[in-house]
Amino acid sequence: MAGRVYSISAPGYHDHNWGEWIPTHTLWNWAQYFEPGLAFELGDFINQPVGVATLELQGERTVFTKDQYQLSHTRWAFDVENRVRYPIETTLRAESETRLLVLNMQAIETHPLRGDLPRPMPDALIYEQTARYDGQLWEKNAQGEWVVSASFTGNGFKEYTATKR
Repeated sequence: MAGRVYSISAPGYHDHNWGEWIPTHTLWNWAQYFEPGLAFELGDFINQPVGVATLELQGERTVFTKDQYQLSHTRWAFDVENRVRYPIETTLRAESETRLLVLNMQAIETHPLRGDLPRPMPDALIYEQTARYDGQLWEKNAQGEWVVSASFTGNGFKEYTATKR
C-alpha cells in the first residue's frame, strides 16, 4: 500500500473473539447476510445449548434463541487433505410467536483454515465459505395466518468448525 490512504464506505465484517478459550472445545456455525433493509446473523455453538439467530428487517430486529431454531446441514463434502467432512448446504428454520424464517445457505467456495496446534491437541479447522442465501420471512397476520413478508436472495458468508485428530 506504500503510504497510500484508501477510503472505504461499505458494509463489512469485523471478527472479535474475546478471552482465552481453546477453539477445539468450542466449535461453531456462524453466518452473515446483508442487503439494504435486511440483515441476518447466526452464532450457533455445535452440540451446546447456546446460540442465536437474528434477523433485522427495516429496522425491526427479531432474535431467535437456540430453542427457537433448527439448523440442519443437508449436504456435505469431504476435505481430502484434512480428512474431515464439512457442510456445503445448510437450512435454518426459526420461529417466534410472530415471525417464521426459512433459509437455505449453499456454499459457493470453501477455504479451510488450520490452527496447527501442537500434538497431542486436536487441530482446529475453520471452513470459511462464501454462500448463496435464499430465504423467506413469514409473519402472522391479524387472523393468525402466516403470510410472506419478505423474500431475499444473494451472496453472504458462512463458517463451520471441526477438529482434526
